[in-house]
Amino acid sequence: MHLVKSAKPVFIVIAIVLTLAMLFGVLTLGKTGNIFKPHNNVAKVTLRNFTPGAQVDYRILSSAGVIAEEQTQVDKQGTLSLPIDKNVFAKNKGKEGIIKYELNVEKPEILQKGKQKATALEESSKPDPAELLNLMLALNPRDGEIDVSIKGLGEFTSVISKKNNQEQQQLSADWGGIFKTTLGDSKDQGQINPDEYNKLQLVFQGAGIQSDLPLDSTGMPLVEVFALTGAILGIAGRDKQTAQWGSPFSMMTEEFSAVMVQQTTMIGMFIDASVQLETQRKLQELQARAHKDYHPSEQMCRIGSYVRSVALAESKVELEKTALNKYLINQYMGVVHSSTAGGPDVYEPLKIQNYIDDYCHTVDNGSAIEAICDAVIGGTTAATLERINKDIDYTRAVETRLTLDINFTDGILENDEEDVLAMARYLYFPTTFNAPKPGALTKDLRPHYESRSFAAQMGVAHNSFINIIGMKASAPEGQPTTTTGVAPPAAPFGTGPANNTPFLTTRPVPTVYAEDSGWAYMKAMLRDEFGLATVDIDKILGERPSYYAQMEVLTKKIYQNPNFYVNLYDKPTNVKRIGAAMDAILLMNQRDRFESLLRREMLTATLIENTLYDKVSEINSGLLEEMQRSQIRQ
Repeated sequence: MHLVKSAKPVFIVIAIVLTLAMLFGVLTLGKTGNIFKPHNNVAKVTLRNFTPGAQVDYRILSSAGVIAEEQTQVDKQGTLSLPIDKNVFAKNKGKEGIIKYELNVEKPEILQKGKQKATALEESSKPDPAELLNLMLALNPRDGEIDVSIKGLGEFTSVISKKNNQEQQQLSADWGGIFKTTLGDSKDQGQINPDEYNKLQLVFQGAGIQSDLPLDSTGMPLVEVFALTGAILGIAGRDKQTAQWGSPFSMMTEEFSAVMVQQTTMIGMFIDASVQLETQRKLQELQARAHKDYHPSEQMCRIGSYVRSVALAESKVELEKTALNKYLINQYMGVVHSSTAGGPDVYEPLKIQNYIDDYCHTVDNGSAIEAICDAVIGGTTAATLERINKDIDYTRAVETRLTLDINFTDGILENDEEDVLAMARYLYFPTTFNAPKPGALTKDLRPHYESRSFAAQMGVAHNSFINIIGMKASAPEGQPTTTTGVAPPAAPFGTGPANNTPFLTTRPVPTVYAEDSGWAYMKAMLRDEFGLATVDIDKILGERPSYYAQMEVLTKKIYQNPNFYVNLYDKPTNVKRIGAAMDAILLMNQRDRFESLLRREMLTATLIENTLYDKVSEINSGLLEEMQRSQIRQ
């Protein structure tokens, strides 16, 4: 039940004093051991300053059951003692350890100091008689611990504890008037004087008390508990040595446990750090490998830059071959508007005139042709002298030159083009057929067939020649990547609109020829790595290097540069890439060689056919005669 309340803060005090006897006898040097025996070997709970006549129901419990159960009243002085003899503990053999006191105090009205009776304040706040103040004390003789649980206090009642007359501590009940705590521990056994009690006091009040007043002189309810130790009760206790060593070992065990946990934490941290470092190292390895494997090689970039113009130059080869082949076939067949269309009477004078104008040399044939070369005797320019006998000199005209200034698609006849055509006429068609008379072919088509057979054989023969000429033809103009235009629209300079706006000027958009960059890099390599002048490079490769010249650089010149082999001291992956690029260049070169072998095979087949022509004709004639004879006989 609730404690008595007044208009002013009502002080509700319940003091619980625990005296824990030592669990073991104390032995000191120079003295004999004595057993500590307080209050005639009894444990008791004393209530003081309670209302006289207040009824108290109490039970003494253990884990085995109820040890004692009684009912009594507070005496006239407001004091009640609840003793329990050690024999009660002995009945239970002390094995259970914890002894509980359960007290129910009816009407715990406060006795004022000086035993003044409550007046109007008491009457205004009578407690409900149906409610009790319940105290539960759990005593542990072995460890000296006491669990205190009290119900029926005022909400948030202040609690002041005092142990062995030491400094007071402030505690508090909860909002439901319930207070729980554990007081005393095993450490006290080795710290107090064995000739003194372990005295523990609790004061419960609605407001604070003066700190200079002893707890038992405040005039408030006081509960004193004397708990005997295991040594006094005759159960397993601890001697002085146990008290001196047990508590430190317990503390050491606790500290070891904490240290072990800390060490476990440290081990976990080491494991985490190891995993983190391994992960970082793996990432760094992958990063280094990425830098090693994917860092571009300068050598690889050079090779990639060189081949940019090869594809366009190769397409130009096919175009020039087709144009030259068509020209020669037309010559063989005497196509209209060709130089052979008029027959030998027209063709021979034109060929001689072309020789006199461009290739005649007065000292040839022992100067026997000096008479017809009068027209060029005074020709001493470099261009004129350079072309002398070039129509028959394959070495000067074709073999020693990597690039020929040939472009049969632009409609302009260059010197190199004229030289090549003149040489082809001498090699494959020195003269022309006579034009057949009207009606001659209607009688006999064999001459016409023979002329076409000759043209076919010459087509096979000149195929190798025109392939060489096509491969050495100059590279084509690169294709622009942006449209060449004007911005703003063009207008004649010096004129303008009538409104005098600014004059319009032509501003072409610059073009970029990506296909020209390949041989441009080749020339830069010859200039920077080989130390050649630009003029010399143009003489070697040509102003616009041909497919043949570009393959010469890719398959030969780059390997003559020492820096190529220095750059092979690179990352393994880049070396493999360079090897793959070299294989690709080799594959292009092998393709050219394969096509050359095909042409050689065609030439060989044609030579064999010509060699066997007479034998085949003889056999065919014999077969025809026998067939005719057999028909006559029939």
